[in-house]
Amino acid sequence: MILKPQGIKGELKVKPTTQENLQKITDLEIDGVSYPVKNICERQGYLYIILSGIDDRNAAELFRNKEIFTDISEEPPTEGSYYVADLIGCDVFKNDKLLGKISVILSHGAADVIVVSGEKEIMFPHIKGIFKTVDLKAKHINLDEKIFGQVTDEI
Repeated sequence: MILKPQGIKGELKVKPTTQENLQKITDLEIDGVSYPVKNICERQGYLYIILSGIDDRNAAELFRNKEIFTDISEEPPTEGSYYVADLIGCDVFKNDKLLGKISVILSHGAADVIVVSGEKEIMFPHIKGIFKTVDLKAKHINLDEKIFGQVTDEI
């Protein structure tokens, strides 16, 4: 999602919804219109993107809170990474105990929020290190007990 304009030359501050490296993206789609990418850089977990045709802050302001899309299907995730959307439907375990399945991932603030539906609904931020292991083929995720315990009162 585009959060806001950055600076006066049309740069957009974007919250990425994937952990994939997006530096190779050549086009982005906003409201059904494709824009060639001039530059993408990452700083402090955000992407800063300059698109052709968006040359000043006023033009960039029109894109505030808009969703952006790109075709990354040709670029599979690198070893040890995944698309956040691929987590939906995975079983989540803590200490070998099944907590439930990831039912939805909410885009919210500084980190996405993972919603696990089971005996009870559990919500926690998708932060670095929260998952000890992710096996998408088996649809099996193990939580890091220490980090999980720091971000939730559950269990």
